Amino acid sequence: MSHFTLKLCETPHAITIDILDEANSIQLNTLNNAMLNLTWIWDGRADVKEEKENLINEIYLDLLFVEQTFGDEMAGNILQLLYSKIDTVYS
Repeated sequence: MSHFTLKLCETPHAITIDILDEANSIQLNTLNNAMLNLTWIWDGRADVKEEKENLINEIYLDLLFVEQTFGDEMAGNILQLLYSKIDTVYS
């Protein structure tokens, strides 16, 4: 069974998460043959709940792909990391 890890790239107001395999290759969304969109960038909204809802709308298909391909735990970890970043930026 393959082992996958998460790689984070953060700035004060953004976070991008990549999924890496054992060879440190970034995993793609094979359904559309493109990079996974697991990124949140702060755009100045004042409402954390709205920000989280917009994030889900933006990454829904990629997050669904992650869940189906890498499992519920990986998808949950990614969502938690993104939500934590939003909470941190707005605190």
